[in-house]
Amino acid sequence: MRICPHCGFENHDRWERCLGCGAPFASGLVDLQDVRRRRPKGPGRSDPGARVAPVLPDTVVVPVSPAPAAVEAVPLGPELSVAIHPFRARRILARWGESRFYLATGEAETEAEAAWLKVIPLPETTDGVVVRERFLREVQIHTAGPRPYVPEILDAGFVEERQAFLLLRASRGRQLAARLADERRPRWSDILRLAHAAAEALEFLHRFGIVHRNVTPETLFVASVRPQVRFWDFGLASWRQRPRRLTPPGTILGLPSHAAPECWRPTPTDHRVDIYALGCVLYEMVAGRPPGATARELAELPAGDPRLRWTPFFPVRGVAPAFGELVRRMLRRDPSNRPASCDAVAAELKGMLGGR
Repeated sequence: MRICPHCGFENHDRWERCLGCGAPFASGLVDLQDVRRRRPKGPGRSDPGARVAPVLPDTVVVPVSPAPAAVEAVPLGPELSVAIHPFRARRILARWGESRFYLATGEAETEAEAAWLKVIPLPETTDGVVVRERFLREVQIHTAGPRPYVPEILDAGFVEERQAFLLLRASRGRQLAARLADERRPRWSDILRLAHAAAEALEFLHRFGIVHRNVTPETLFVASVRPQVRFWDFGLASWRQRPRRLTPPGTILGLPSHAAPECWRPTPTDHRVDIYALGCVLYEMVAGRPPGATARELAELPAGDPRLRWTPFFPVRGVAPAFGELVRRMLRRDPSNRPASCDAVAAELKGMLGGR
């Protein structure tokens, strides 16, 4: 890794300029592990009881070098086509706000060379500064985040300051949303396994200091190999290593139906917003739709209102009472009444699986 001496941004070792500030590199590589050892402890890290991020090997990646544009299946514009060469966009996978996700393939057009391409427009307003900062944070999460729960980055950059792009190594599998659309309701054993895998994946992110803040069936990826569940689209995520707040309190940027009640209030949030969102996903896997009462409705009710006693009702048979009770606790209005961590959620789900 190259650590920029001007802004501290962690860049890939073959990038000649810092993606964060644009400064050219004058000398060789910096030992990333040494930088991490010297890095000041973040909030809570000095607490002996605080959870410690796992030590993971760094992945050596080779970013794509610009070359003449190739003919593509999905038109992206000549500048972006040059930037991502030899990859070519084949089809669109998802749209989130102004961002677009594409499936891209290399020159061999094999599944082994498949990549995910995220394209983000940069507004010519003050909002563009925030979008740029979110993009840089997302790049660093993909650069330093825990594999394989965070997809490996292949390349990233800006196209004439009008667009930002992120090229990620694709995994075999599909979005949970697509799977639910096809299967309606998965088998009960599959629901438990997927729920357990999702809780474990989120716990891994939380230990690394990452709060996803946009956990939905669209951002949850079911892989065909273990670990079974991974996450993509970290555009709204927070990370302990880049603690600058970019979202005003009370502003909802993700899917409102999966946003925790505290997200609607001008108060700080933490990893428990992911626990609430995962509870919404588990409910949706069983019932086929998100919970009936939205978090915004609950957040706006005054204390003592009888409607605050709302609990999710599963209008289907075959749901274990322990599973329903777990989801109800995950969807509690007060974050202090939810399970303390995704590790606790995973432990309860593992018990329902019989310890398998």
